Amino acid sequence: MNFLLNRYIILILDAFFVAISFWLAFFVRSEFQFEIIHERFFYRGIVPVTLIQTLMFVAFGTHRLSLLRITFEDTVRLLTSIAIGALTSGLFLYSIHQTGYPRSIFVLYPMILSGMVISLRFVGRYMHEKINRYKKKTPKSALAIKKSILIAGAGTSGVQLVRALRHQSRIRIVGFLDDDPLLQGKELCNLPILGTCEEVVQVASRTPFQEIIIAMPSASGETLKQLLRLFRPLGIPIKTLPNLTDFVEGKNPATQLRSINLEDLLRRDPVILDLSKIEHHLYDRCVMVTGAAGSIGSELCRQILHFRPKKLLMVDIAESPLYEIDCELKEKHVQVEIIASLTDIKNHKELKRVFDLHRPQIIFHAAAYKHVPMVELHPTTGVINNVLGGKNVADLAMTYNADRVILISTDKAVNPTNMMGVTKRVLERYYLGLNGRSPCIFMTVRFGNVLGSKGSLIPIFERQLKQGGPLTVTHKDITRFFMTIPEATQLVLQASSMGTSGEVYVLDMGEPIRIHDLARDFIEIHGFEVGTDVDITITGLRPGEKLYEELFSSQEQQVGTSHPKILVANQGILSVVDDQVTALIGAAQQGDCELLSFIKPIVPEYQPYEEQKQEMPNMVVDK
Repeated sequence: MNFLLNRYIILILDAFFVAISFWLAFFVRSEFQFEIIHERFFYRGIVPVTLIQTLMFVAFGTHRLSLLRITFEDTVRLLTSIAIGALTSGLFLYSIHQTGYPRSIFVLYPMILSGMVISLRFVGRYMHEKINRYKKKTPKSALAIKKSILIAGAGTSGVQLVRALRHQSRIRIVGFLDDDPLLQGKELCNLPILGTCEEVVQVASRTPFQEIIIAMPSASGETLKQLLRLFRPLGIPIKTLPNLTDFVEGKNPATQLRSINLEDLLRRDPVILDLSKIEHHLYDRCVMVTGAAGSIGSELCRQILHFRPKKLLMVDIAESPLYEIDCELKEKHVQVEIIASLTDIKNHKELKRVFDLHRPQIIFHAAAYKHVPMVELHPTTGVINNVLGGKNVADLAMTYNADRVILISTDKAVNPTNMMGVTKRVLERYYLGLNGRSPCIFMTVRFGNVLGSKGSLIPIFERQLKQGGPLTVTHKDITRFFMTIPEATQLVLQASSMGTSGEVYVLDMGEPIRIHDLARDFIEIHGFEVGTDVDITITGLRPGEKLYEELFSSQEQQVGTSHPKILVANQGILSVVDDQVTALIGAAQQGDCELLSFIKPIVPEYQPYEEQKQEMPNMVVDK
C-alpha cells in the first residue's frame, strides 16, 4: 500500500509541477509581470497541457522511478517524456488556436518543468543518503578508527562505488586516481582527483591511505598487470571490482569487491553474443548436458537457463557435485523444469531409459575424463569413458531424433600425444561420420584450457602456495591456451546455434601463455616475491605432455565464421570410422592395454609418448 501511495504521490507532484511550469513560462514570456500577457491562452491551455503531460508521465512510467536513487538512464527517460509531452501539447493547442498562440511557451515550459521534476528526485536522493548516513552513526563512531581508501578509476563504476562506501561508517575515501588529463585537479562526488595511477607513490606521500580499490570492471588484463606493478610497492591491500562478465549491474558495488585473481590478469574483450539466435535455438526445448556437475558442464547449465528452455536435463555420475548444482539452479530458476539424472553414460541401457523418458532435443556432451596424466596411466578406462560414453550419447540421439548434439572437445585432440587427447580426436572423427545419416546434426566445439576448473592450474597453485611453495611448473617454456569458464561456455552456446552440417568449431583462444609467467603472476598478486618468499620449481614434462598445444592440425583448413571469436576447422573428406571405433572400444573392454594398433587407423597422426622419447631422448628436461 505504501508503495502505491508513494508512486501516486510522485505522479501528483509531477502534475502540479506541470501546471506551475506552464504558468512560469507565461510569467517569463510577460517579462516577469504578474499581469501575464495572453492570459486567455494560459487558461485555455493549462488543463489540456497538464492532462497530456501527466498521461506522458504515466506512459513512460516515470512515476515508478525510485525517488531515492535516480540514475542517468532515469533522467533521460524523464526528459524524453517531457519533450514528447510538450510537442504533443503544442500540436494540440496550435490545432485549436491556429493564430496568436505564443510559440516561446513551448520552449520555456519544458525547460522549467525539466528542472523541477529532476530537482525533486535529486533532492529526494540527497536527503535519503544524508538521513541514512546519520542513522548509521553511533556515539562511538567519532572515536572509531576509519580505514582510508583510495579509488583507482573515476568512471561510472568508481562513482557508484563511492556512493556505496559512503554508507559505511568505518571507511574514509581520500580521493581518486585517474589517467584522464581532463580530470586532473578536479573533484568528483566532493572528492579530489589526486593524480594519475603512475603518480601513486607521490600521492601516498601527500595523502596516506591503507587500501586501493581498482574500480575498472572493463579494464583489460594488461592494464591490471600494469596497475599492479605500480601499486604493489606500497605494500597495502589491493582490491578490485569483478570484470564485466561477472559484475552484477544494480547490485551494491561494495558487496562485489574482492582481491585480484589470476583470471583478472587474463581478461580479454567481453564476448558479444547473438542472443536472439541462441534463444531461438534453446527456447522452449528440452536441453540435455552430460557432465553437468563438472566445471564446463555446470557453467553451461547456468548459461542455458537464461534462454528459457522448457526442460534442463543434467546428467552426471558424480553424486555430490550433481546435487550441489541441482540445488543452486533450482533456487534461482523456478520457472524451468530442472532434472538431475544420476546416470552413467557408459551404461547404454541406463542412458537409454533417460532418453526414453525425457526425449532431449539439444544435447551438450561435456562428460569426459580430462586429466592427461590420469588417462595416460589408465588408457583402457579413458577409452571406455570418453569414447564409449560419447558413442552411446550420439547413437541414442539419432535413435530418439534429437535436433543436434554438440561435443565439447579440446586442443589436445590436435596432433595428439596422449591418451586423453586421442580419445577426444576419436570421438570427433566418429561424430563427423554420423552427419547425414539422420536429421540430427553433430558438431564439435574445440578449445584449450579453462582457468578455475576442478583440478586445473589455479587450484594446484593455491594449494602449493598455502603450503609455502614451491609452485611447480613442468617446463620453463611450456605454453598453453587459456580462457575463462564463462567466456568458453558463452562461445560454445553461440557456436551450437550456428552449426548446419557437422562443423568442427574452434574458439579463438588468443595468444598462448607461458605457465612459468602465470606462476610468477600468481605469486605476485598474493603479495609475495618470486625467489625471495616463494620459489618456482621446474619438474620436467610428464608422459604425454607437449611443450605447446595447437588448435588446428596441418590437415585442417582454418575458415572464419560470422562471429570473430569462432572459427571452423575444415576437415576435408574423411573416411567412416564406425568399425574401427567399435573395435577400439571392444579391445579396451577386454582390458587390452596395447591399444595403439586400434587407434592408428582412426588417428594416424597420434604420436604416443614412447615414440616421442625415441625421437627426442632429452624431452624430459631441467629437473
